[in-house]
Amino acid sequence: MNPSQPIDLIILSNGPGEVTTWIPPVVRALRDRLGNDRELVRISVILSPCPNASGREVQIVESYPEVDRVQGAKHFTK
Repeated sequence: MNPSQPIDLIILSNGPGEVTTWIPPVVRALRDRLGNDRELVRISVILSPCPNASGREVQIVESYPEVDRVQGAKHFTK
């Protein structure tokens, strides 16, 4: 499936468990289904504050090639 209009997908995550368990397969499936044209489909992950965060969540999400942008929890309320 290739969209004819640009799509901006935003994923909200609040903890390290989500960052390492469900985000990777979801973004892979989205890319498989919607394609790799970054001008047509942009995937962003926004991290909300979490007391269990390790502080490495941004770096982990940045390592997923399917994700285009990451916003760290420290910018969540700004």
